[in-house]
Amino acid sequence: MFFYETTVMDGTPVFNLVRETLKLCRVTEVEGILNSTTNFILEELAKGKEYDSVIAEGKCRGFIEADPSIDIDGWDAAAKVAALLNVLMDAGITPGEIDRTGIGGITKEQIREARARNNVIKLICRGTIENGKVVGSVKPVEVPITSLPATIDGTSSYVSITTDLMGKVSIVEHAPEIEQTGYGILIDLINLIDCL
Repeated sequence: MFFYETTVMDGTPVFNLVRETLKLCRVTEVEGILNSTTNFILEELAKGKEYDSVIAEGKCRGFIEADPSIDIDGWDAAAKVAALLNVLMDAGITPGEIDRTGIGGITKEQIREARARNNVIKLICRGTIENGKVVGSVKPVEVPITSLPATIDGTSSYVSITTDLMGKVSIVEHAPEIEQTGYGILIDLINLIDCL
């Protein structure tokens, strides 16, 4: 048997939340910010920093990869969306089937224009049902500064799960470090032992 809690949001109990505490609920939509790198980059660009210096800072802090293109192009987020949709909505979808647009084309000017409209730009991951089929997307989206996604700062992330019986349930992971991933692995191991 394999468990997979750390595949999305480090050790935050997203899959366990649904499996253990939302039993009998049907998940109808998933939305979130699932990539720390892009969230950090967009936030730092909004502060007026240069792209190269933001990347260098993230690499120095250890959470931006030597080649950040998988994050910037949205592939990491697409893989996480696919995992969520497959487990929570039985989608049978691959990352390549996610409608994906990364943040590489976002300019400082677009960020300033969004701010002038009282919005911020975030890389939003979404999965929903359209015409009876589960579909997913990863796209830069303007969100109001008063919304939950706008409050997700730095390397934090969140996911909102909409269900038929419990409505929308949201969970936020604040500034994760390696300990959170380690915790997720530990809990998966404990759950595996409990299944034996």
